[in-house]
Amino acid sequence: MTIKVIKRDGSAEDFQIDKIETHVLMSCQGLQNVDADELLADVFKQCHTGMTTTTIQDLLITTAAEKISVARPDWSFVAARATMQNIFKQVTKGSFKYPSIRSYLKRGVKEEILDKRLMKKFDLVKLDAAIVPERDDQFQYLGILTLLDRYLITSANGEVMELPQHFFMRVAMGLALSEPDDIRTDMAIEFYNVISTFEYMPSTPTLFNSGTRYPQLSSCYLTSMGDDTYAINDTNHECSEYSKFAGGVAVDMSSVRCAGSYIRSTRGQSSGVVPYLHILNGVFNAFDQSGRRKGVGAPYLTDWHGDIEAFLDIKNPTGDFRRRAPDLFPAIWHTDEFMRRAKAGGNKWSLFNPDMNQDLLTKYGDEFEKSYLEAEERGEYVKQVDVDDLWHKIIGKRFETGAYFSCFKDTINKRRMQLDGVVRSSNLCTEIVLNTEPSGTPKAISAVCNLGSINLAKVCPFDNPTRYKHVNDMAVRMLNNVVDESLVPHKRGKLFNTNDKAIGLGLMGYAEWLSAKGIDFESEEHLEIANDLGKAYSYYAILASANLAAERGSYPGFVNSKWATGNLPKDTAFDSAKTLLSADATFNYDLPGMDEAFLRAMVKAGMRNSHVMAIAPTATIANIVGTTECTQLPYENVYTKDNLSGTFKVISSTLKYPMKRHLTARNVDQEAVICATAVRQIWVDQSQSTNLYLPKHRVVKGSEISSWFFLAWELGVKTLYYLKGVSSDERTTEAVPELVEEVKLCSIADPDCQSCQ
Repeated sequence: MTIKVIKRDGSAEDFQIDKIETHVLMSCQGLQNVDADELLADVFKQCHTGMTTTTIQDLLITTAAEKISVARPDWSFVAARATMQNIFKQVTKGSFKYPSIRSYLKRGVKEEILDKRLMKKFDLVKLDAAIVPERDDQFQYLGILTLLDRYLITSANGEVMELPQHFFMRVAMGLALSEPDDIRTDMAIEFYNVISTFEYMPSTPTLFNSGTRYPQLSSCYLTSMGDDTYAINDTNHECSEYSKFAGGVAVDMSSVRCAGSYIRSTRGQSSGVVPYLHILNGVFNAFDQSGRRKGVGAPYLTDWHGDIEAFLDIKNPTGDFRRRAPDLFPAIWHTDEFMRRAKAGGNKWSLFNPDMNQDLLTKYGDEFEKSYLEAEERGEYVKQVDVDDLWHKIIGKRFETGAYFSCFKDTINKRRMQLDGVVRSSNLCTEIVLNTEPSGTPKAISAVCNLGSINLAKVCPFDNPTRYKHVNDMAVRMLNNVVDESLVPHKRGKLFNTNDKAIGLGLMGYAEWLSAKGIDFESEEHLEIANDLGKAYSYYAILASANLAAERGSYPGFVNSKWATGNLPKDTAFDSAKTLLSADATFNYDLPGMDEAFLRAMVKAGMRNSHVMAIAPTATIANIVGTTECTQLPYENVYTKDNLSGTFKVISSTLKYPMKRHLTARNVDQEAVICATAVRQIWVDQSQSTNLYLPKHRVVKGSEISSWFFLAWELGVKTLYYLKGVSSDERTTEAVPELVEEVKLCSIADPDCQSCQ
């Protein structure tokens, strides 16, 4: 019996197995442990009269995806190539050749999506010649699926308009618009070559919007809410502007007076921070890009604030809805004085009203401790609590929600490179530590995160230092161009980008890189190599910014920075972190190709960016390139992923390498994670997004969790991100009963997000 199939134009034709065979052979060519005949047979036996050719192509993809396993991981590439064939059919209407860039850009401009300058300011013939279609074969199934679902530009009717290599070139061209006329095309090609080879990947907003008419390229924003009606409403407006254009927002709330405070103008009492958090919750839910993704916000509050106890209840599942903000991701701005008392136990902790003790907002270290103790001695506190009770409540809320991220204010401010103002919060993912000033004040300013990450699994400073340096230089240059080109939605963020030009060059593929080297994550060898990696990562990132300053000038605030005196981030590193390493370890830039005296001289002469390094979470872009995210071990070595067509397996990239044991984020010793973070922090000017995980199959006591946070604080770790729980079906019968569900992640930490990275 002849099978009749329906073509894309609606006409019927006899099923031609040779056409399917051509697609199968193209998908399997050059791969190991895949059998084209097996795939063809499995697809053919599922075909029947009335099927569309599109359905048959989808069947080819899903059948290949179902075969992905640890023993035969290359089926992931087969499914990816079959998906690429679908993309070609949408974009080219059948041809498997890349059309000209001019035709692609022309359509994008006509659809009012792409920036007209892309057609006018580049040598398009030269760019066409630089396109390497074979790089499409690097994608695994999850990577190309992620690109197709979220990143490739579509027309108003939902039709895909760009192919992957054109996508990468479009991003590169958008980032090269800031380059001088005589080198713009060549720089676009250099940018394309490091992005399309998966050596470096910009953050998601940059990938979304580079080269478009609305180039909002920055990942997230840090604001600080002032303490009057105008300032509060102004901050809400600012948050809505950032959220509208895909930016996650952190809001420092510590300046807002606490509940019960006297209001001089009305002779009434303040309701405190909690009602304003409820309003912020609504702001982020309302300004969510019309459903494209949820708005995301992280409020920060200092541990001495009079409303800290109420702040710890905003994510409660029950209670007065007007005093809850369940969709926010709160963080605590911890002081050294609080951590000392909490660790010692048996102490009182005094809570203050920031309206009456404003100096506590701007002081840190010894000056803060002195002012705090003096205010405490004068009895100016609004309340005293048992520090043990407050600490236990904080740990309990981290258990329950995963949030209430832990950021150590004094460590951050002691080690900051820019001396203007103070750092009042981190960002939504806790890797950014930049100065802000509250709304409603003369110097009000908000900070901007401009992010991208080098893929260590593709380019390593020890295996190929020359190539690594080139990728690093291009990455820093692209990030600097993000500062210049990004459409920042609010004046305070624009002001910060102009004055500070801060960037955050990060890393991903770290765990895969360790596996490739055969290094156990829990070993002393890991700490030693983390130290050396920190040197290379830091040295080349700082040098690239100094070289850009020589070319384009320093950022305006350079004169009031530690850079201007020739200081480097490592100069303020904690000795406690250094003691984690062997006696032979050094803390100078002494690897081959490095000259510390030269670096200090370059830095003293000028820096283009106030800050240059920040290791952000890279869940989504790591999926695109098929590696492990940031510096984290894989969540699971093998896990299932659902899409509209079915379920398929994702195999961790670490399994490609022979190891005695393949650790995951949930079975590694969390103290090893903290120690490695502390060693890297020696060299990093900003911070690192570091999650802690509860183990799957043993009881975890609160005292053990507490010890992790105390250890991180003592070792000079600046920030900690989620404390991630385990779902009920993964727990043993002895598991902690309070932790019965996996914590809800913000859209930035979720690998399915379309946000930060």
